[in-house]
Amino acid sequence: MKKTSYFLLPLILLLNTSFDIKTNKDVINYLNTSNILSYNKTDYKLVWSSHPVSNYYKQEYIPKRESVDHYGSMLLVDFLVIDTPAFDMVKVKINELIARKKNDMVTNYELQKNQDSGEFLLDFILSDGNSEAVSATKITPIRPATKEDFCSA
Repeated sequence: MKKTSYFLLPLILLLNTSFDIKTNKDVINYLNTSNILSYNKTDYKLVWSSHPVSNYYKQEYIPKRESVDHYGSMLLVDFLVIDTPAFDMVKVKINELIARKKNDMVTNYELQKNQDSGEFLLDFILSDGNSEAVSATKITPIRPATKEDFCSA
């Protein structure tokens, strides 16, 4: 029997500038998480979600007291159901960052692995590519999991 792996790819995006995101009055909480997530002593509210293909879900959160028209940070959660080892996912992202570095001199990354859990932490920074200023910092834990980790018995 083939084992299907699930990857929870939360992306923590801290922005130095404000960006526009489209408002969606009927946001669907595909991951059945809380509509409020806490990170670094800040509460983030669910403001946007997407289910672009059958095995991929995206949810975006911004600080509770900020609006989608103007915000300073964002928490993104990507959930991907795929039968691929976690490190293969990490290598894909690292290759993207190496390619980006050719046009974005700010791009840099650090990879860490928790030997006990098998979780990878890929911490990277980017700029908008037009300047030497950092416009985004992403912290990307990539966690291999089974269906049982997310489904109640």
